[in-house]
Amino acid sequence: MINMMKVIFISTLSFAGSMYASASNLLTNGDFSNGLQHWTSNRESSVNADYQYQSDVVVPGQVWESNLSYPVMLEIGVEYKLTFKAKSSVPREIVAGWGMNNAPWSADVMGFALNSEWQTFEFIGFVSYVDAAASRIIFDYGHQAGTVYIDDVVLEPVEGFADTNLISNGDFSNGLGSWSTNQFPVIDEEGAFVSDVTWTGNPWDWSVSQPVSLKGNTRYRLSFKAKASEIRDLRVGWGKNGGDWAADMRPVLLGAEWRTYTVEGEASFGEYVNSRIIFDYGHQFGAVYIDDVVFEELAPETLFVTEDAAYTLGQHINELGEDVLTEVFYDVGAGYLTPKSFAPHGAGWIIDNPQASTVDGDILRSTVVFKGLYVEDCFTGQWINVLNTEYAYNIDPLVVIPSLNLYTLNHYYVKTVAVKEAPLTYLNERFLCDQPNDEAEYDVVALPGVDEDHDGVNDDQIILIEGSAKFAYVVEHR
Repeated sequence: MINMMKVIFISTLSFAGSMYASASNLLTNGDFSNGLQHWTSNRESSVNADYQYQSDVVVPGQVWESNLSYPVMLEIGVEYKLTFKAKSSVPREIVAGWGMNNAPWSADVMGFALNSEWQTFEFIGFVSYVDAAASRIIFDYGHQAGTVYIDDVVLEPVEGFADTNLISNGDFSNGLGSWSTNQFPVIDEEGAFVSDVTWTGNPWDWSVSQPVSLKGNTRYRLSFKAKASEIRDLRVGWGKNGGDWAADMRPVLLGAEWRTYTVEGEASFGEYVNSRIIFDYGHQFGAVYIDDVVFEELAPETLFVTEDAAYTLGQHINELGEDVLTEVFYDVGAGYLTPKSFAPHGAGWIIDNPQASTVDGDILRSTVVFKGLYVEDCFTGQWINVLNTEYAYNIDPLVVIPSLNLYTLNHYYVKTVAVKEAPLTYLNERFLCDQPNDEAEYDVVALPGVDEDHDGVNDDQIILIEGSAKFAYVVEHR
């Protein structure tokens, strides 16, 4: 797989001698002053009297059949800048960048147009493949005839940059570089990913993903902007990039306006080097827009503070003197309220979708105990015990399956709607976050079972149609 990187700067300069030496250059013979030391070429080539790499392609073939490379150790999450001089005997192209120094030879590269004048090329990017430690600088040029000249190659980390994003090209400024798709998306004039679902099937039949390496027992945060041509959902998360394709996915509701979504959690399948970030959307019609994708590893927490408790996380001695292990799981409830016919009191409304508020875990000791379910106040950031809201859950969130050594955390909310004024509930105002302009969106619908004037017609009620609530479950293993 070859990923394209963005050219940041190109200029034409005249040189009388070599470029200045960069103190941070990761290449020790970038100016070829020691001939081809450290460099590897698969084509007949030489360093000329001016200490410039020179190679003549007589019979063109595949681009990699004429190649110059330099082994280097790179790091995931570090931004690098590659700078070099190049020219050619005839107008032609050269492909340059970095990539794996072994199979499957994944690479981040870009094509550069050469002519008979020396030019300086510079571009900036991140390593998109997993095995960054075994990398190489690459110059491929076997696809076109002509003599290629290269000099003054500098590779250095970008100073003062401390990006924690584990993926590259999250803003699609480099097109689809680093991303894999199974349909035919485009990058629109505003630089956003756009894919219009014209036939429906499984969610994964239309998908965009990027490889990442995931650790076990580590929390991650995936944030992105998205919208759609019509109201529909998008399945997002992370999963294995092969094998049994296990994944942690959840739906988010898209509307016509841009919104920022955030998903946090751990990889339920544990440490898996060959993983990927996933956006699946093939199950519903409509154009999906995605932009500004950020995937970060979150620092381990040692204390979870709520309005009514302060939980020490990990292994510790609890207030009863017991040796316990406490965990907190974060989750995001889906973004709207919808009627449920099984509601015990007439017209019931729950935060939808149930799959978006479910956590599965292993019983780490002999028993597991549910300690509390909390919802985040959008304005203060405080975690409020759900029992103190109007939407207290109607079933015990903890379900234990001893035979499989597993447990599930799941909650439903039920509310009988009997008034027409908005906002309807305490939860709407304080706990439904990520709204455009910080305002929840409402609609007027006729609710089944609500007939206050007894005219035989369901009454119109104002209900919430868009929003998302952030939850946290606390469990204790004993």
